[in-house]
Parts: sequence; C-alpha cells; structure tokens
Amino acid sequence: FVWDDASYKFTLKAGDVDAKAWSATMVVNNVKFSSYMPYALNDMSVEGLLVTPTSNGLKYTADKVVPKLQNVEQPDYTLTDIEVNVMPSFSPTDLFIHEYAVIKFTCKGLNVEANAYVYQQQ
Repeated sequence: FVWDDASYKFTLKAGDVDAKAWSATMVVNNVKFSSYMPYALNDMSVEGLLVTPTSNGLKYTADKVVPKLQNVEQPDYTLTDIEVNVMPSFSPTDLFIHEYAVIKFTCKGLNVEANAYVYQQQ
C-alpha cells in the first residue's frame, strides 16, 4: 500500500535539565497506514521522541508512544519501534532547503515506512 499525500511536521524541544537532551514531536496530517482505512487521519501527534545526532543527520526514536488524534490519546493505535532518520539532501536543481526523512514504525501489527522531504519553515 502506498500513500503519497501525508505531511509530517517535526518540532524540537530542548531538555529542561540538560540543554543537550532534545526531544521531538511529530505531527502527521492526511495519513493512511492501510488501504482498509476508510479515511485519512489529521492532526495525529507523536510526542516524546528521543533525538540523537548521527554522522548522517538526526535520529528520532521511541520504543512505544500512544499517539494523540486532535489532542485525544488513542491507545488502540499505539505506535512501537519508531525510528525516523533525517538526513541532509542536496540537489543543485532544487531551490528549497530540505532534508530527507525515512520514517518507520509499527501500528496495529502493520509495519509502516514513509519517505519524505522535510522542509524547514522560514
């Protein structure tokens, strides 16, 4: 199943105790994980992702997160094994500042993988 219409927004937050401790929230709009979903979800937030710098960019991870749909927790749709790799993407023909993201997680037994460009808001 391929769904090309989703958008992902990442917000970074510095840790309260250690300025080097960063967490992130991922908000997803217009997303379907399966062709059996009757409609796309909007305003799904995944909070508390651990942010780790890597030699290729940033990695966002969490073992298990209960997503919120329009700010209401959805325990039936708990995400597990979340891993997001955000890497710089350079193209001389592309005039936008962007990074490439590979997003992976499991939801209701389905392994979900998304590839997206992350555009920095100006």
